[in-house]
Amino acid sequence: DDDGLPTNIIVEGFTENDGVFETTIEVPFDIRELYMQIAFFGIKNAGVINPSSGNAVLRLGQGVQQSFAKKTFKQTPKKFSVDTSIYSPNILYMGTWDSRGTPDYLAADTPVPADVLISLNNALPEEVSVFTYHPEYVATGNETNAVTIGEVDLSVIFLHEGTGYPNSFGYYTYPVGNPPATEEDINLNIIFPHVEYEVFSDPTEPWWHTILPGNTVSLGTIPANTEVGWGLLFDSFILSNSTIDPGYYQLYSDPQYNEVVDPAEQQHMVMIKDLAINKVFVGFEQLRRDNYLGKMNDDFNDIVVFFDADSLDLTDVPPVETPPDCDNDGIPDYWDEFPCDPRCSYIIISDYKTLAIEDDWPTMGDKDFNDLVISYKTEKWFNSSNEITDLFITLLVRAAGSDKNNGFGFELNTLESNIKNLTGSQLTTGNIQLSPNGTELGSSNAVIIVFDDVLSLISPIGGATTVNTQEGYQASPIDTINLSIEFDRPLSDLQLNPFIFVDGERGREIHLNNYPPTQMADNSYFNTVDDASDTTMGIYYRTADNNSWALELPLFWEYPFEGRFIDEAYYHYNDWRTSGGSTFTNWYISGYAVQEYIYKPYGLGKGK
Repeated sequence: DDDGLPTNIIVEGFTENDGVFETTIEVPFDIRELYMQIAFFGIKNAGVINPSSGNAVLRLGQGVQQSFAKKTFKQTPKKFSVDTSIYSPNILYMGTWDSRGTPDYLAADTPVPADVLISLNNALPEEVSVFTYHPEYVATGNETNAVTIGEVDLSVIFLHEGTGYPNSFGYYTYPVGNPPATEEDINLNIIFPHVEYEVFSDPTEPWWHTILPGNTVSLGTIPANTEVGWGLLFDSFILSNSTIDPGYYQLYSDPQYNEVVDPAEQQHMVMIKDLAINKVFVGFEQLRRDNYLGKMNDDFNDIVVFFDADSLDLTDVPPVETPPDCDNDGIPDYWDEFPCDPRCSYIIISDYKTLAIEDDWPTMGDKDFNDLVISYKTEKWFNSSNEITDLFITLLVRAAGSDKNNGFGFELNTLESNIKNLTGSQLTTGNIQLSPNGTELGSSNAVIIVFDDVLSLISPIGGATTVNTQEGYQASPIDTINLSIEFDRPLSDLQLNPFIFVDGERGREIHLNNYPPTQMADNSYFNTVDDASDTTMGIYYRTADNNSWALELPLFWEYPFEGRFIDEAYYHYNDWRTSGGSTFTNWYISGYAVQEYIYKPYGLGKGK
């Protein structure tokens, strides 16, 4: 989008019980980067994947997240410290830091066990408002400071940041019941000068690690009967010179010191306890809740640290609560798009793809790839195990540049018996035999015939002899088909094998390059006329010079008008074809089209 953030979700899911999420993503060859965002503490929350082929295998968990880190800082870090009098007399420093803002005074890293991660992810999940799901965390009378009962050696362990700003985090102390009179009386000791996982100061420089989960700072020995408060300096670390200033504003665990006027909006920090693991967690909301800088999400996890609960008075500290889960599928309601339906947990909707097909196989034909043009998108429903339970397909039948009564369908990578419910097919000829569940009879795999005569769905008008392929003729309305498929047993992945059958001849199937025919196909057409298939090698529907009869493009494609070869209409089609798909992988984009050879509807919108 305009902010450089991704807009289309192509895959999402939940980790399994072992903490691992693994999937294979079908990636268009022209896509060079996939943006990854993770809503789980302890795993870096964003990164970029560079797919090397048409598929990307994504595996997260068990420490694998380290492979998504950017290049590490190669230079010898310079040391910086600041005289407190330069900026503010109440900002104090525990030591020096390097140019990234990583403290030189870090203690040995503290291992972050799974129970800590699970507890925090249940307590303060990403993009989930505390006020909606855990109002008890912000109830009046809650303690927000660490109050010591006896003398305690206190170490603070960093766990997570979701800020996007170079904030600083620190602490202050005062005797129990004797708080500072004003904000100016607070002495804020900086624990973490720069709380961002990774930053860069110049596009030509590598990314730098700044802070990682488990980084630990010892605060030393805190006397008994002391309150330890917490402070955040918003946007305070200056990357150009690696110094700290007070930032745009300051936020404290004692809400009365915050600059927000409305008392109902002053609290910006929660402290919660999990006595089962002897931990206390602190979470900050970094954006002022009076909309001073715009919208905030109130998830209170922009900076999260934790420490041991020993020798602290936790009487008024709320406990971590078990997240609500109406359907008991293991997915909290706030992440579950079907909170009370155990069959389903989330939805992924694809962008439109376009199928463009020549129907003269095994003769190559005129290569205008408009004999049948269908754009379609899928909506997949997943359960908590990332399996597909339901599939919805929206198909737009856009063009029929042929006088043949062609049919269209697709084969699924599941048995015919696994289709529980199927609706939406448009069958009019009576020539397709169906099983009781609506799939085609005679195939072991599920074969769904979407329609058996395209000219019963769309037809030429205004003197045209074909549908939406002749320039200057009135455009015919496109036809929309909505398929609904419910699986008896969920699928771990989905593979569609689309095809047409020519002019009512069910056995004369035309598939995408190297996609196999169904059991209903007449294989006698292979290796005749222009077809150079080698079925023993898994090569199907290809000519000797690497032409195909069917194309699938990852967009709402602009196709050639009648009689114009595709290599006339698209500058780089032949470059792509002759290279075996290794060059000009985005040959199909509008910028590579010869516009005078591209069909443009006359008198009707495209229907997108």
